[in-house]
Amino acid sequence: YTATKEYPVLFIFHGNNRNIEKSKESWVSKIMREEYISVFLQSYIYSNNTNYLWRTGDAKTGREFKDIYDQIMSRYTVDTSRIIAAGMSAGGWLALDFAFNRFVPITGLVLNCPVVPADIDEEEIGQFVAMNRRIGIITGENDFALEAQKSLVGKINEAGGEGKITINKDSGHDFVKDFPDLLDQYLGWIIE
Repeated sequence: YTATKEYPVLFIFHGNNRNIEKSKESWVSKIMREEYISVFLQSYIYSNNTNYLWRTGDAKTGREFKDIYDQIMSRYTVDTSRIIAAGMSAGGWLALDFAFNRFVPITGLVLNCPVVPADIDEEEIGQFVAMNRRIGIITGENDFALEAQKSLVGKINEAGGEGKITINKDSGHDFVKDFPDLLDQYLGWIIE
């Protein structure tokens, strides 16, 4: 980190029944290390003694994320036109929710096997597209949420936006072996 340079920021939300340490093992790439300020977030809601959950409409999660966002913006030299949210499964759902509800000014999304909120409507998609945001999804052909993921990317593209989806063969609701390379491709595309 050099204070004289503006950095893009990547906020990473773990999946349900996971934790911050598992996220740090999975969300790793060359571009993340060299070009981003990466912020790993963990829910406070216990699933068991080592894992945590995200819940829909949780006010405490929203407040704490906003506080963390404000701290990052005040302490680091940030390129506010390049704020990316990332997440796996339910963490992807939370990133989508925050981006589409404009909770903080997220400019792009890179998601792995996200659960797509059912209540994203055409107006929200139109606003997302109008703000020139991009969304990239990495998923598996056997992911239970695949149809909703494809539908969301399709709606964004039909509205004139930019969405991409990579569907990995013989894969389900998990990280694929070449995830770091795919992550780099999407991060580069989001900030180009």
